[in-house]
Amino acid sequence: MTEVVRKYSIGSGIVEMHEVKILADLATMYPDEGQRQIVESVLLPHFREKLAKAFNQFREDEKLNSGQPVVPAQLPGLCGAVDGMIEGNKALLDLGGMFKPVIERIQVVRVEIAEALKEQFYQHCREILAGHEVVDRQWLMYKGAVWFTSADFSPYGKGKAFAREILGKSLGNIGAAVLEEIADALGFEKLSMERYRKVLAEHGVTDRQSLLDKGVVWFARTDFPPYGKGVAFAGKILGKFLKYIELADLGQIADALGFEKPSREAKLQEYRDVLARCEITDRQGLLDNGTVWFHGTDFSPYGKGIAFAGEILGRTVAPPVRVSDLEEIAKVLGFKKPTRRKELQKCREVLAKHGVTDRQSLFGKGPEWFLRADFSPYGKGFAFARKILGRKMKGGIRIADIEEIADILWPTVSSNEN
Repeated sequence: MTEVVRKYSIGSGIVEMHEVKILADLATMYPDEGQRQIVESVLLPHFREKLAKAFNQFREDEKLNSGQPVVPAQLPGLCGAVDGMIEGNKALLDLGGMFKPVIERIQVVRVEIAEALKEQFYQHCREILAGHEVVDRQWLMYKGAVWFTSADFSPYGKGKAFAREILGKSLGNIGAAVLEEIADALGFEKLSMERYRKVLAEHGVTDRQSLLDKGVVWFARTDFPPYGKGVAFAGKILGKFLKYIELADLGQIADALGFEKPSREAKLQEYRDVLARCEITDRQGLLDNGTVWFHGTDFSPYGKGIAFAGEILGRTVAPPVRVSDLEEIAKVLGFKKPTRRKELQKCREVLAKHGVTDRQSLFGKGPEWFLRADFSPYGKGFAFARKILGRKMKGGIRIADIEEIADILWPTVSSNEN
């Protein structure tokens, strides 16, 4: 008998293990030595022979080849075949008399034998999966439902047929939930994130913030033995196939690893800290740097301005970044809007850069110059005038507008009285 045939036959050891226990207890079950010898030398060998024939006939009827164990769904049929064998040989085996104590013991251990046959089948399935490099729950989930469905799990066929044998039920499409059921049935341990946390800790990543600070480029390029580069490692943690890593993936990894989420205020402070590294600590500094600067700047670990703006505002920001977006960002971050007095002082400082420091120098420049000049960060003259005057304007810049701007920025005694 070859090793493969023996592995799934009566001679595999499952039945024999319980037979040894029964033989050890014969002296207790049969105090009479004469009866014990008859049971041991005649009745038990008869039972063993009939059981082997019934088992082999069942395998033949079920068309099980030598490399296939009994499937769990077939166990009720196997038990029925054994019951039929016992009933058909009750006279030969003297079931109502001398062999009765042994049969009663056999009925007790049948549940244990059935469980052992189930485990034999599940071990067979684990060996088949190991041939596809799937040795635990993580790798099964990482390979995914698409791979499982199309893979060949001989002698059971494709994934759906294999899953049906393992789970003992008909299945529709195979998804992650079915793979989890299969992992449970095969005794694969639940996903343990502790090992992944230890691997990351070796790179100084111990919490959500340190992971985000490292960023997607670092994660993708780093080697995480024994899981490989970042993309493979991320797929292992998340249980799915990844072509590349995005910032959102790092967030999902942090969630999967149980890294605590910061409060909203802590998150806002984090955004402020990122801006502070760019020497932006207030509303005016943000607006002074302007939209072009914001759009092109890298706000690691959040990426360029568009991505960072979306992160802060919690919505998609359509490019390019606008002044209104910066104002909204300032509001979200709690950057206080300057008082009217401070705003006007800022306007005086902007004009001073153009050599305009009082009413007379402003009148000397005139409306046409004012309209065309660039008063960053406020824009051209029309936008700057609107900022100072605090009202909508129509047409161009007139001398009357210049006089009104001068009255606001450098009021005379008469204008104060008015």
